[in-house]
Amino acid sequence: MSKKTSFSPSKAAKAALGTNGFIPHTPELLRSEAWRGRSIRAVRILDRLELEHLAHAGKENGFLSVTHRQFVECHLSSNDVKPGIEECVARGLLIVTHQGGYSGSARDNPSRYQLTYLPWKLIPATGPPQYLDPTHDWKSFKNDPNQKNPKRKRRSATRDFAGHYRPVPQSVYRNQPKQESLNATTWEAIHSSRG
Repeated sequence: MSKKTSFSPSKAAKAALGTNGFIPHTPELLRSEAWRGRSIRAVRILDRLELEHLAHAGKENGFLSVTHRQFVECHLSSNDVKPGIEECVARGLLIVTHQGGYSGSARDNPSRYQLTYLPWKLIPATGPPQYLDPTHDWKSFKNDPNQKNPKRKRRSATRDFAGHYRPVPQSVYRNQPKQESLNATTWEAIHSSRG
């Protein structure tokens, strides 16, 4: 006679995950404009913060400390970190709970973050920490179709012999003769002369 066993979803989840943990992304979050319209830099910012959240067993949301260097190690350029964080904040996916210092002081005073779609930690003046429900700020985000995504300015520069960028003087552009646009008569003249 075989032993009768019952299926337990929580035991199955624990067996599958082990001690790795997970981040719950609800269908409502995954379908939202705030989530689906993220740029690649915002995706990498949130991925790094979720890794930090998992490293603390999901108990430090609101106090997630990630330095600029740690963001750069996650395949972000140094110039993409700040715009990526600003985009996440604008979409309501992230709150900067403490603005850290710059350069050398960031080691002693890094910025701290809260993911708005996960439960977060509040430390009151007295008593034990409290874990509060997610704020879901991303629900109020509405994508404005008239607003264009900011593009990087193209660098008007050339490289010197060592490969360094050197700005091109504006006088070079001012002295260039203006090109005439091709109209129908010049087009016909060019093609008729070719035979």
